[in-house]
Amino acid sequence: MHRFKPDFIAMVTYALPTQGGRTTAVRSGYQPVIRFDDCGYATPAENILTDRELLPLGETAEVNITMSFIDMFSNALLVGQRFEIYEPPRLVGSGVIKQIVNKNLEKE
Repeated sequence: MHRFKPDFIAMVTYALPTQGGRTTAVRSGYQPVIRFDDCGYATPAENILTDRELLPLGETAEVNITMSFIDMFSNALLVGQRFEIYEPPRLVGSGVIKQIVNKNLEKE
């Protein structure tokens, strides 16, 4: 699924197992489902860590995110917008958009 440019760059934190999250660290290339409350849609999304290969649970890192289904997010995203990360049905993390790279997704 990896395209040359991500759809957006975000700061992401994955929950600890005691918070109901994953039991293992996240590797670059991880493909969970992300969901934006304001959009009402979810999509699988590739997460590429920008400065490392492995993200320990509970830590925050910058991530390049490429969504599988972008058409439903046209003109719907904003810098500062929050989203949730799932391994359905389990919530495993959250993030906030830092920069929108794919300008077709940016809300006007």
